[in-house]
Amino acid sequence: MPSYRIYVMGSPIFRKLEKHLGDKPRCRLCGKPIQIGDEVVSFPAIGGRVKGYIYHRSCFEKTLH
Repeated sequence: MPSYRIYVMGSPIFRKLEKHLGDKPRCRLCGKPIQIGDEVVSFPAIGGRVKGYIYHRSCFEKTLH
């Protein structure tokens, strides 16, 4: 399993993802939009590209059990 990073979604990262995706970033597990201030888990992108592999921390932790 690749390494992952847990952080609180900040405004600069949120705006960058929003611009890249053309829409609000969404959790890949539950499909709900990610808001500024949410605890999220992301995986490093290969080649420096933003791929949008972002999950709510609570959704991601459910998959670990």
